Amino acid sequence: MNVRRAAAGAVVAALLAASCSGSSSNTASSPDARLSAAEYRYGASPTRNSHVTYQPDVVIPGGGASSVRSVSADGLTWTLDGHATDVDKLVPGKILFVTNRGAGRVLGTRKVGGDVAVTIGPAAITDVIRDANLSQSGPLDTKSIQFRPGPMIPGNVVQIGKSASTTTTSAQGASADGSRPVTFEPAAMRAAASTPPLPNGTLPPPSPSRPAPVNITGLHMTPLLASYGFGIEVGYDKAGVKVFGQAVFYVSHPTLTFRLVIAHGRVTTAEVRLGGAAGLRVDFRAGSVTGLAGNIHELGQLPVDLSIPIFGPAVPLAVTLHQEFSIQTVFSAKNSTLSFAGDYGFAGSIGFGYRNGGFGADAPAGFTVRKSMLQSVNGLSVGVNGLVLGYQLKIIVGIGGWGFAVGPYFSINAGIGVTNGSDLGIVKCRGATFDMDLGYGIGYSIPQPVASAINFFLRALNLGQIKASGGTPPHLEKLIHRQGYAPKLKICEGAV
Repeated sequence: MNVRRAAAGAVVAALLAASCSGSSSNTASSPDARLSAAEYRYGASPTRNSHVTYQPDVVIPGGGASSVRSVSADGLTWTLDGHATDVDKLVPGKILFVTNRGAGRVLGTRKVGGDVAVTIGPAAITDVIRDANLSQSGPLDTKSIQFRPGPMIPGNVVQIGKSASTTTTSAQGASADGSRPVTFEPAAMRAAASTPPLPNGTLPPPSPSRPAPVNITGLHMTPLLASYGFGIEVGYDKAGVKVFGQAVFYVSHPTLTFRLVIAHGRVTTAEVRLGGAAGLRVDFRAGSVTGLAGNIHELGQLPVDLSIPIFGPAVPLAVTLHQEFSIQTVFSAKNSTLSFAGDYGFAGSIGFGYRNGGFGADAPAGFTVRKSMLQSVNGLSVGVNGLVLGYQLKIIVGIGGWGFAVGPYFSINAGIGVTNGSDLGIVKCRGATFDMDLGYGIGYSIPQPVASAINFFLRALNLGQIKASGGTPPHLEKLIHRQGYAPKLKICEGAV
């Protein structure tokens, strides 16, 4: 409990420090000519117009993004110009809509000199919009993507099972046959180890270029963006266990089709489809000098969102790409290595549609194995070893930021498992499993540990609590299941 109190206390201190800042960084230039400097930093400003009717409790401060003074490091408290129009109407229970990222239900407010610090929690899209017909279709403008550092909240990385200690050692030692050392020291991991943590005061500004790796309890994560798709680069270096690799969802000439119809505060139609879906590629290497004693099982949210503003609809919207990753090592012997790569392709669009209470998935077609994980599994060890990975790419079209982004969404969820037999066996067995699901819904969902961590310090400030999810129940549809072992001998059937 003392650890939790200390963690919550650090977040509260950051919250209060940010709230007391009356400075603004709105004078910096914007890399996107369509957005002001303030809008690039804090999100596009909403306006009241004849094409959309907002709910009665929605407050849109005058000036939009230009009224924002700062955002706290946890992303929950927006400090606004106290003289901006309608800021005085922000009381608990109201809905703040200051930018397309600064949107949520007001949990509490406090005066900070001449400014007002407003702490918000997530709100459903229908809590903001009463009536609107919003749509967009065309190429996905990846050139306007923004890398937005996310809030550093206790619970962003969850240790699910036994995890390694805090001692860091090099994954070097004798190989399985004792003839040469096992070395696993990627340059990117060395760079990540020296990366400073995000500031504790205010949320860093977005950037049009890829950020440095983020180091959270030994799990280094970096978003990937290239002409071929989106993904995540992951590294782990702790207590003699090292893992490094990439998971990339790649696309060919991506297009986005989006439609959202809300009537009388109820979603009647929702559609999100990403065209040009091409496949999923994974490539990982791992090494351990500690064997069973150092195995890890961790789940991490990448604290950097990829955000693409949508220009045109009456409500300022954005495409938000959020990624999560889980890793479990199963090393049974010391001084072991394990590596694999896979490439699974498909064609068509991916997404979902919703109309009058009914959902329908838009699944990709033409699944092909371009590179088999089973055939690529390699490594040296005197014992049987394995690696279990989970990867999620979630695409939300709507308002709000980070885990609180709300609107129609779909996610690509991949589960990967590989095993490699002992080099001392008469037969060295290999196994591989690949699963991919499509999740979709309307609303928001954040991991319960993150919601619990947020609520821990909200209670300390006597503010309202947030829920871990809101909107329609999430739907899940199985897309792909592949499982195999090699060589094709009875003794190897248990490898998967």
